[in-house]
Amino acid sequence: MGKRKNKNKEKMSKLELGFTILSLIFLIGFTCFYAYRFVHYYRVFNPKTVSGERKEIMGATVRKNNPVIYEGDGLYSVKGTFVFKGDVDTNYVRYSNLLWRIVKIYNDNSILLITDDYVNNLMWDDDSNDYKESNIRNWLIENGNNTGIFEKSLRDKDKYLQPNTLCKDNVDDLESFSCTETVSTDYASLLNLNDYVNSLNDGSSYMNNSNNIWLSTSAGDDMVWHVSEGNVSKSKPDNGYAIKPIITLKKTAVVQSGSGTISDPYVFEEEVAKDLDTYSYVKLDNDIWRVYEENKNSVRLILDDYYGGEYNTYSFSPIDNKFSTNINYSLAKYLNTTLYDSLSYKDLLVECDWYTGEYTKVSQYNYKNVFSSKVSAKVGLYNVSDIKINSSLSNYFFMTPADNRMIYSFNNDENLYSSKITYIKRIRPAICINKTKIVDGNGTKNSPYELEV
Repeated sequence: MGKRKNKNKEKMSKLELGFTILSLIFLIGFTCFYAYRFVHYYRVFNPKTVSGERKEIMGATVRKNNPVIYEGDGLYSVKGTFVFKGDVDTNYVRYSNLLWRIVKIYNDNSILLITDDYVNNLMWDDDSNDYKESNIRNWLIENGNNTGIFEKSLRDKDKYLQPNTLCKDNVDDLESFSCTETVSTDYASLLNLNDYVNSLNDGSSYMNNSNNIWLSTSAGDDMVWHVSEGNVSKSKPDNGYAIKPIITLKKTAVVQSGSGTISDPYVFEEEVAKDLDTYSYVKLDNDIWRVYEENKNSVRLILDDYYGGEYNTYSFSPIDNKFSTNINYSLAKYLNTTLYDSLSYKDLLVECDWYTGEYTKVSQYNYKNVFSSKVSAKVGLYNVSDIKINSSLSNYFFMTPADNRMIYSFNNDENLYSSKITYIKRIRPAICINKTKIVDGNGTKNSPYELEV
């Protein structure tokens, strides 16, 4: 009996020892794991420069610079988020060569941004008011061939951005606004109705610098909400209004510079190598151009002003709404002969494809139909699908045909519309150049890139 008890004691001792060792291993692992997480997140939210100076998280910095108020224009606390209201001028951000405005700061310090200027004007769709199925969504995000035209212009989006949270509810009127279903999938999208309404203070908002802009919120009777001169109203989806995309900045974004004013916007991007990327300013001789499309070996540029000034006007064509250099007295021929020959830097230009497909009800106002036909030339124009730059300019020709031998442009109200090909309008030429060595400048308006000729 005594031996059996001793054996049992030895067995229990071994079990207890094993349990103790396992417990110690678990506790050590547990401690190491959470110590690592603590150090990791401390470094994430308390970043430092190489020299040891503390960097500031952008969301926290913006809140520190804009104390919460309860009346007037400024930053408000609304249901756990911090929302800018009214005609504020301290919420500017520069990213990807674009100027943005801070809409709100979430409680985790992620930030919702909207472009300060519109980047295109398109019909929402032919008849559907479902944002998920809309042509505008395809233009904004990568979703197959000829999609994501805007998203592709965003620099290092996986590094800096997270998907937007969109409300999917259908809203019939402002009194019954709800948000019971959301989706978070897209890096770029349209602002929803609630966020626009929350930006108002006594009817004014920093967003009211475009006459008509689309919102992402659907309404009853196959309608869509949009902003019209500072008021929200419903519209049929086949109207051509402005697109001002939104993006969501990650909570870990660090302020590199800036104070949030238009002359000194917040910057969170780390130093970017010189490159001819989208929205960059480029100086060729005495002309200022803007990059609006970047390809592997080349870029497309649009003149940043009217060619010859605002009083020089031209007709598109005497006989056809197709952009063709073979038609005498057409704008296409003028651009590729008289204008081309006048350029001191014409040897930089390369021949490229210009897309000339129609944008009509027959094509269901699908911008992708623009890519169904093309011509080759040295000098072209915007088409409907291109990113648009400099909203201070209007009433100039695109190369996209409309119904009944008409041609597209923006009118003075910044809406997409068509007019007769024999009407006279201003022009903004577009060109293609190979990527080449930059010899001076940083790509900004005040210091445009100058290229090796």
